[in-house]
This record gives sequence, C-alpha cells and structure tokens, in this order.
Amino acid sequence: MAKSRPSIQKRLREKNRMEKNAMKRERRAQRAEGTDEEVDPDALTEDQLYEQFAQLNQRFAEKQIDQETFEKKRAEIYEQLGIEVDV
Repeated sequence: MAKSRPSIQKRLREKNRMEKNAMKRERRAQRAEGTDEEVDPDALTEDQLYEQFAQLNQRFAEKQIDQETFEKKRAEIYEQLGIEVDV
C-alpha cells in the first residue's frame, strides 16, 4: 500500500504540469492571434470612475440627490472598481 502513494502523487504532479503547459499554449496562441483579452469599449477607466464618485459626493453634499439614490449609485461605482462593501 505504501508504494502506491508516490505513484498517485507522481500522476497528480504530471497532470498539473500538463494542465499548466496547456494553459501556456493557449495564452501564446491568443497572443499570436492578437486577441489576448476582450475589452469592453463602454467600460470606464478607473480615473473616470473616481471622477464620477467625486461628482456623486458633491451632488449629495449639495442635496441634489437623496440618500437612497446616493447609496445605489455609490454601490454601482464600487462594483465597477471591484471594491467590496459591507452593507
């Protein structure tokens, strides 16, 4: 029984190595095609999102929008920035 373990571990290492190599080949092929990542043309940059957030805060401070609208818009901006918020 003890001798089967190294064999299983060896197979797992080999499988992981092969999967890693397959992912590398796929990335190389995508780069060769020029389609490394699909970019959303409507996506805002991080700077644009921060600018929107600053404007949102200013509008809320000037009482142009209510608390509920402020929190909803803020959550949307945070989501686009990838920031998790505890509610």
